[in-house]
Parts: sequence; C-alpha cells; structure tokens
Amino acid sequence: EATINELTQNYEAYTNDVPDPAQATAAVAEAKTLATGAEEGEDWGYFKAGSIDAFKAAIAATEAKVKPVMSKAAINEVKAEVAAAVKTFNGNLNTPDNGELVYLVSQSSGTPNNGYVRTSGNGATRNRWAKEDENLAESLDYVWKFIKNADGSFNLQSMLNGEYLN
Repeated sequence: EATINELTQNYEAYTNDVPDPAQATAAVAEAKTLATGAEEGEDWGYFKAGSIDAFKAAIAATEAKVKPVMSKAAINEVKAEVAAAVKTFNGNLNTPDNGELVYLVSQSSGTPNNGYVRTSGNGATRNRWAKEDENLAESLDYVWKFIKNADGSFNLQSMLNGEYLN
C-alpha cells in the first residue's frame, strides 16, 4: 500500500506540472455561461448598460489566446484574465447601496407571489410571507438592511431582530 500511495503522489505531482489547455477552455466556457440570461436595465438585478457586450468582448479576446498546446504560464494568464473579466462584470450588477434598507417581494408564481418577506422574531420558523395590506410601514419585521461584503457578495439583515436571511 505504501508503494501505491507513493506512486499516486508522484503521478499527481507530475500531472500538476503538465500544462493542460482544457483548464483555460473550461474557464472561458464557465465565464460565457454568466452572460447567458443576463439582462441590462436600471433596476436591481440587472446589469448596467453596455456591460454584457463588454464582458462578451473581453471573454472573446481571452478565448482567442486558447491554443491546443499552451504553457502553464499562458494557461494561468487566460484564467487570470477570465477572473478579472468576471469581477468587472459582476461589479456592473445593479444592487442596493451598502446599508440601504429594503423590502423583499416574492416574484414567484406560488403561494407567496407578491408577498413581502418578514421575520417573525426568534424561533424555529423565523421568515414568513405577508401581503402588502398587513401594515408594512408600521413594522420593522418587513425591513431588511442590505450589507455588501468585501468579496462582492451581500447579506440581508432583519431590522427587527438583527438576524440574517440565509
């Protein structure tokens, strides 16, 4: 068994050093999927005008660098360019400002359609749905604080109890 483990380690070390252009191809392919279904507009959840075409152009320029035979440095360069393009693209997504207070409204076709997300305080089932006629303006359990994280993700914090929606 020690010989098999040693052979496995040596094989993995070897394959880690062999340039594999499939890594560059996969990075480009994954980035292309981000533009699928993306829409431009002014509202939250939409991308700023021109950002989708700019993203597609950046990915196309990077894809042109992918060849059947590439050095590790060239593969890493493609992956870094894709990561930079994705970061720029995601930065063009319209979101609420950090610290902005928001109401969350369901757009589903099911029971909570057009319902507002509210928290019901401490307990096992905290998040519930309510319709607009349930006195939104007078209760903090419908109000959520939008908190942007350093990595570009965000959290939503209840103004009723300080807990986070997950």
